[in-house]
Amino acid sequence: MTRRGKGEGSIYRRKDGLWVGQYETGAGKKYFYGKTRKEVAAKLSKAIDDRDNGTVFGAGYLKVGGEYLDRWLDSIRNTVKYRTWQRHEEAGHILPKGVGAGGS
Repeated sequence: MTRRGKGEGSIYRRKDGLWVGQYETGAGKKYFYGKTRKEVAAKLSKAIDDRDNGTVFGAGYLKVGGEYLDRWLDSIRNTVKYRTWQRHEEAGHILPKGVGAGGS
């Protein structure tokens, strides 16, 4: 059995026979459950890929303005037309002080 490195998550079996996978996010740990190790390994692999590619991120500790909005804008930049992205970015700047992008 090989050991996983830091940030690669872990997989283990509970006493009741259910398999558990877990990994770290910016806001804590995330868990996956399944009947087989293979099923949990697939879920864990996809979740870690999503985390590392910025598709999904822990937002539990982020405020709407500034950091959350900036991350969201970065995550959609290549999935929408430039003008759509630009309008979203502009809308963030007209939110009340302390709520918009950059806290302006």
